[in-house]
This record gives sequence, C-alpha cells and structure tokens, in this order.
Amino acid sequence: WLARQLAQRLSAVHIRSDVERKVRAGLSELAASHSRLGEGLYSAGRTAALYEDLARAAEHVLCGGIPAIVDATFLERRQRQRFAQLAARYGAPFHLILCVAPEPVLRARIVERNQTRRDPSEADSGVLAWQSARAECPTDGEGIDVIRVDTVRPDAFDLALRRIGGVPSAPSDQV
Repeated sequence: WLARQLAQRLSAVHIRSDVERKVRAGLSELAASHSRLGEGLYSAGRTAALYEDLARAAEHVLCGGIPAIVDATFLERRQRQRFAQLAARYGAPFHLILCVAPEPVLRARIVERNQTRRDPSEADSGVLAWQSARAECPTDGEGIDVIRVDTVRPDAFDLALRRIGGVPSAPSDQV
C-alpha cells in the first residue's frame, strides 16, 4: 500500500516483486502459484533471479530519468547493496523503507488480504514467521538510509514522504 501511494505521489514507477515474480512465471498477478515456502516460485534460486530482474527493471527506469520504487522485502543485505549501488551509479537517492507493525496487526492484514483475493501476494502467517526468522536486519554499517515506518499510524504516508524528500501534509519527523 505504502509503495503504491508513494509511487503515485512522486510520479515514480512502482516495481512490485509479487507481481513480477508471477509474470515471469507466466501467471497472472492474481493467480495462485501453489508454490510452498522455499520452493517453486519461492526457491532461493528463483528469488535471486527475481531480484536481478527487479534490478534490471529499475535500471531501465532510472536510465529514463524517472524515479523507481522497488517494492520487495529486501530481507538480505546483498539484495539491499545491489540496489544501493544501482542508485549510486545513476545519482538517484536510495532509501530503504522498513514497514513495521505489531505482529497481531500483520496477521490480521494477511487474513484480510487472503480473504479478498485481490492482491498478488501469496504470503500467509507461515511466510510471516519465515521472513521474521531469516531477515538480515539493516545495520548502520550498510551505509543506507533506513526509514522505519510504523504502518499503524494514520499519518504513515505523510511521514514517509517527508523523510524521502516529498512534501507531506503533516510536519512531524517521527515515522
């Protein structure tokens, strides 16, 4: 939600990993892949290839002088570094927006999203637990701008927009 809203406000191209993963597999964005966690479309090899495809797509966008928002989990440091280097090569700002919310809220959002079946994400509570256990949290040593956004806050969009240099309606610095 946040990436889509930011892309609209900033006239940026929104590159969403959930959509790209399925399209590259020949599926429609709302089709179920029936892949299990860590297998099929979500295997380590396919995930690595997906991030390379996302980087190529972002590079094409940046070549045209257009901002890109890559909407993906970026759980691994090497994934983040690849995109930080790409942004640096094109002189584009690079921000990692780390969306956070209490686990019960995340679980409720997953249930609601899966019930409506109008979102490309196939994440469920098992994926949430898997990602939480394996995430390489960003560190100061990575040298990237990490913007932590509490997505429960009603002003999360405005706060994130301000931190990346947009013009929000709310003047608070706390995200």
